[in-house]
Amino acid sequence: MFGRNKVEDAKRQAKKDYESTVALDNIQDAPRALRARLAFRAKTNIELTFVEGAKKTESFEKVKLAALLDGKGTADLQEPELTDPFKLIKSEKGTVVSYIPLEIAQQVFDIGGAFQKEAIEPEQAMNGGQAIMDRICNDLGITEEITVLEFLRPESEETEEEED
Repeated sequence: MFGRNKVEDAKRQAKKDYESTVALDNIQDAPRALRARLAFRAKTNIELTFVEGAKKTESFEKVKLAALLDGKGTADLQEPELTDPFKLIKSEKGTVVSYIPLEIAQQVFDIGGAFQKEAIEPEQAMNGGQAIMDRICNDLGITEEITVLEFLRPESEETEEEED
């Protein structure tokens, strides 16, 4: 695993790689392998951020309910927050750092929270996550669709697609 300084260095490098790539006047000037790697890391980042939003919302809702049942107010409870737009990802080559811009990560985190509170249906969560992934792919010049949040798909749909 990384040491603290190595993690910070890896975060800086991941952010630099992403931002310098999407800032190119002609995205095709960046090697396709780099753009694809950034896109697949973004996919995993989106999925991890979604789960983080759902888990933190679940914990918050439990604490909130307990406070209400105890007759305490909820005014001083801290709403769940996104910790970091960086995610550590385990790969065949070891642990790597993925970065997506904070505003995008926040949108994914919020979708995860809304899904956990059942404010949105699984299909809406998948569509929202997919729209974000499509935007990242577009920014990186990746024309193939990379599907995210597939774990939200009902098993019956997965079985039907495998049979086709």
